[in-house]
Amino acid sequence: MSLSQYQKSVVDLLRQTGLEVYASGQVPDGAAFPFITLSCAYAPFAQSASVTATAWFRGPHAHAQCMEMMDLLCTLIPARGVLLRFRGGSFQCTPALRSIEADGLRAPTVGATVNDGWTVKLTGTMLEITPQHFADTLACAEVDTREHRTTLRLRNGIAPEDHIPSLCWVGDTSRGFVLISLDNALGMKGAAFTFADKGEGTLPFEFQAHQDSAADQAFAPCRIVFFD
Repeated sequence: MSLSQYQKSVVDLLRQTGLEVYASGQVPDGAAFPFITLSCAYAPFAQSASVTATAWFRGPHAHAQCMEMMDLLCTLIPARGVLLRFRGGSFQCTPALRSIEADGLRAPTVGATVNDGWTVKLTGTMLEITPQHFADTLACAEVDTREHRTTLRLRNGIAPEDHIPSLCWVGDTSRGFVLISLDNALGMKGAAFTFADKGEGTLPFEFQAHQDSAADQAFAPCRIVFFD
């Protein structure tokens, strides 16, 4: 059984440890230790799926080597991420175009149109509402969890840590999987929690990507990756 597209992205991450990665049950004879085996459970599209990675070491220092690899993996995985399950939605990446005015220009001319930047947004309606998801849509909320109670308090000021470092959408297209990643995403519309009779509440959202700094303006704060 060959690796699926989403398994390949996990393999790329694990190979940053410097170890060879094999699908579970497909380790070739004579494979050199250490190595990693990967097993991914099937799940319908847009549902969570478990991923099991097992590191195989041999020798008197195997346990210490395993601990070192775990520390390395922790540095490779982003400290904070957000998983959103949502119905429908849209991705918008809009350039701020303008035409340079000059004598003699009577029609749009090559070289006379400039782009002042990009507005990058991801919108949808959440299917799973957690305190952290609610806080993310509010942009500047303090989350206080004590025992079995979580309280959200809203600030006026927006702090750098209120931005989600990387907010990703993954979907299926006629050309295979596509991944859209927004840098420094921030909830822009607040919360509009809609209640339904005999139904579950829904929470629309709109996240907008932001540049790291005023000096970082060469590219839009997003990445679009197609997997063949």
